[in-house]
Amino acid sequence: MRRIALLPLVLCASFATAHADEASKRAKAKEMLVMLHTERVSQQITSNIMKQAATMPQQLFGGPVPPESKAKFDAFEQQLQQATESQIGWKALEPEYIDLYAKTYTEPELDAILTFYKSPAGQSMLAKSPELSTQSVQIVQAKMAILQPQLQKLAQDFAQSTKPAATQPPPTLNPAPKPTPKPTNP
Repeated sequence: MRRIALLPLVLCASFATAHADEASKRAKAKEMLVMLHTERVSQQITSNIMKQAATMPQQLFGGPVPPESKAKFDAFEQQLQQATESQIGWKALEPEYIDLYAKTYTEPELDAILTFYKSPAGQSMLAKSPELSTQSVQIVQAKMAILQPQLQKLAQDFAQSTKPAATQPPPTLNPAPKPTPKPTNP
């Protein structure tokens, strides 16, 4: 009978331990996100969206927003900012990122990663990563500038080679036999 009474206590204790372990793991995932400055990615995307919106008056009006449209444009920018923040703002993304990192890494892995990032080599890596990313993008962009015309040429050549039959002479499946030359008598 005592064993049955102890069962709920054991279950509660194991649930509390699992919950505490999960909270510890989530806290480490959050610490890792802070060290990686993951919030900046969200801020950069939001900033880029708002910069694109700021170019709209030039596209729509050929210059600044006319006074009669200023209030509407300001309202549009505010709605755009709110929509962007609600979906990709850090407050919206952080819980999902924490879930992702906590699901992806074990607690010992998080401990090891955090230890590395706190080391001089890890700090150096964190400090240099933004510049490395920028330079990596520049390398790929330079290669794409060379590759893009080549890809377009390949696509054009392919399109030319597959034009409908009406624009090319029809293929002959069973060519007529060529007449054999008659021997000439001297």
